[in-house]
Amino acid sequence: MQTFSVEVPTEAGRERVWELLARTETWADWGLFDESALEQPGVSEPEGVGAVRRFRTGKRITRERGLGEYIKLNEVVSAGRH
Repeated sequence: MQTFSVEVPTEAGRERVWELLARTETWADWGLFDESALEQPGVSEPEGVGAVRRFRTGKRITRERGLGEYIKLNEVVSAGRH
């Protein structure tokens, strides 16, 4: 499985950060992608289970399907911090 990590210093509050993380189309604004889009909405929520996300970096295009619920923001914020 391929993984990546992005760190961006911000003065934004947790709610604003989570709002950006939960919307695929914003990922190209702050992440490693040239383009990011939601190709297919999820079953019960657009960004939820079953959603298909498309990411482009240069000529490389990848897609991912949402297989589970997003974890809570406080778990994201504390993950990877030692």
